[in-house]
Amino acid sequence: MWFSPDEIKTKALQKLVFKNGNKLEAKIVELLYEFFESNEVQEISVVPQDILNMLNRMFRQLNFSRNDVRTILKDKWKLEPQKNGLTYIRYDIDYSGNFCENNAVRRYFKISKNFILEKYVDLLN
Repeated sequence: MWFSPDEIKTKALQKLVFKNGNKLEAKIVELLYEFFESNEVQEISVVPQDILNMLNRMFRQLNFSRNDVRTILKDKWKLEPQKNGLTYIRYDIDYSGNFCENNAVRRYFKISKNFILEKYVDLLN
């Protein structure tokens, strides 16, 4: 028997693929969800190194690279970086576990709160 992808793509299959597919993506979603819950902003500007630094502070023993994070942002989430290096507010996690901010200049990605909330709901369901 032959089935088209639309016929076998169910909610349960999507959940299984998401949870077993990429642990790094799940950690990024969890990190950014925590960020949006603790800060009253609707959008965050990040570069892959910022996410990697925050992940290493929040979760121990992660063996991922900047390119792994970039692949998720560009290929999987279809986000595009800024065309030029621009000033943005860079967030990091201090040793007490709070988010701190400072200014930086790089080609950053913008991630909205609604986008992360949708990903987080997919992660939980």
